[in-house]
Amino acid sequence: MAESQVPYHYDGPSLKELRDSLSEPRFGTYLRLAGNHADYAAALYLYNSRLAKAFLFPLNVVEVTLRNRVNQILTKDFGEDWPSNPVFRGLLDPVHGIRALDLAVSRSQGRGTSKTVAALTFDFWSNLFRPEYGDIWRFTLNVAFPHMPIGTTRQNIQDAVKLVNNFRNRIAHHEPILSENAPTVQATILKLVGYCNPVVREWMRHHTTVGKVLRTRPTRSGTGGTRLSSKLDRTFLRVDATTTIDEIFHKIDYAHPAIVYVDAEGVPQAAFTIFDVIRFVSERSKAEESLLLLTAYNVRDVIKSHVKPDGWRILNEAHSLADSIKVLQEPLVRLVVGVDSLGAPTGTIVRSHRRY
Repeated sequence: MAESQVPYHYDGPSLKELRDSLSEPRFGTYLRLAGNHADYAAALYLYNSRLAKAFLFPLNVVEVTLRNRVNQILTKDFGEDWPSNPVFRGLLDPVHGIRALDLAVSRSQGRGTSKTVAALTFDFWSNLFRPEYGDIWRFTLNVAFPHMPIGTTRQNIQDAVKLVNNFRNRIAHHEPILSENAPTVQATILKLVGYCNPVVREWMRHHTTVGKVLRTRPTRSGTGGTRLSSKLDRTFLRVDATTTIDEIFHKIDYAHPAIVYVDAEGVPQAAFTIFDVIRFVSERSKAEESLLLLTAYNVRDVIKSHVKPDGWRILNEAHSLADSIKVLQEPLVRLVVGVDSLGAPTGTIVRSHRRY
């Protein structure tokens, strides 16, 4: 899809026909990203289509996996025919819940709950993790997601599912995803599936082509150009949730202050710097009015206190350096983590540490 081994020649008339067919407002989105170079905009349009295609497989797996897990919980709590259970229906929002459920029941034509499950949209499943449905998950979240880390909350799941759902909807409505953080979405999909079934997660990660397509993003001069990988600092400190502050101080190199927290599968979950750790130690010492026992606190404590979700970004290491700099220049972003095609961290750039 949207790829050819033979270069396509664009001339004035062909570009005009293309723009007229796609519509000027739609093509204009790509034209702005391309700096008003029409042929480059067309190349970005094709790349956007390739990336959307590559995401169809992981989006399929996460949606099917998630809805099957939720179906198991609803069946256990409200019976095999939970779509008709008045207690469950009484919990639903009239517009986004009842209406969506009734439409799915109608589409399934009375062929049973399994057909209704297949007919329900990802929006419906995503909405079930909103706060008003908290009672459903009070004692069942760890049943639906048996492999999630200790401390994971319904809000964490809601945030992850919402991110994936919004991205999925952009693809479904043929909207551009060039400005979306595709590596973060990919990592979130892997995380959600892994929380349900690590075996399926590894199967999906093995067969996904998202990383391969990310490496084909065109530049103004072609598909080459300087990549993020050429500027990544490879000497970051990799930690997990239980790494103590004492261990960090013994391992960190102050010339390379980036710290990347990874989950059990090696996927980045947070990124911060040694200066965040120092600030945490200082504030805790003042609060306790005594010297801090550094072995008593770990990465999880630092993240809860000081690491903002919007303060760091994941980018594929094959991303163009120019586009990566734009991300790093976003007001709240202080750190970029480069990842390979499997989502594992390969290096970092700290905004306060280097200038480009």
